[in-house]
Amino acid sequence: MREQVAPAVASGGDTAASGTVQSASATASLPVTRLSVIEGCRQGCSQAWQTFFGVYAPLVYRFARHARLSDSDAEDVVANVMRNLMKALRSGFEGDHTIGRFRHYLRKVANREIAAQRRRSSEQPSVDPQESPEIEAAESDPAWAEAERRERLRVCLDRLRLLPEVSPRDVVAFERYALNDEPAERVAAELGISRSRLYVIKHEMVQHLRRLSAQLDDELGEV
Repeated sequence: MREQVAPAVASGGDTAASGTVQSASATASLPVTRLSVIEGCRQGCSQAWQTFFGVYAPLVYRFARHARLSDSDAEDVVANVMRNLMKALRSGFEGDHTIGRFRHYLRKVANREIAAQRRRSSEQPSVDPQESPEIEAAESDPAWAEAERRERLRVCLDRLRLLPEVSPRDVVAFERYALNDEPAERVAAELGISRSRLYVIKHEMVQHLRRLSAQLDDELGEV
């Protein structure tokens, strides 16, 4: 049985790929203070916003695409949601923890904006967010949690690539073998390493990812 990565490993190629959202992966790699991201955003910390955007902009984009919005409409949803959240946080928004932390609020905001964008695009002018099966599916906790897990893994992989002690070859080896389930023999042969070295690389990358995941959890705090 293969060793599990925290957050759980997602299949390769499963990240949102679109203009503004793609650029988030670079900014997500910047360090932040130990303040929670939400508190940092309230205080106007640019690095806190970069971390928040790096995780949640692709997540909102994924759900907008899941709700059958076009690429450009999904980008508009991301921009509007992030802008509205920035205004809310800077005005002193306090999350209602009795209904499930900030991510619950974010999910509601995202789904309202998806419904509004669909009306604006005239694809389904009478869509109500409570009556749309696509939006209901996106709003479900398991669906949101799975997408969030994948985006957090993407951020951790971005940070893994920036570690000075990790070589680009080792990251490629790990992604191909551990994430994409390519045969060990083929990966080792094509990268010019032994199978035993490939297994060591996988173990080392898992340990790095666990540490990076814990750091990200600490940064995101109450999110």
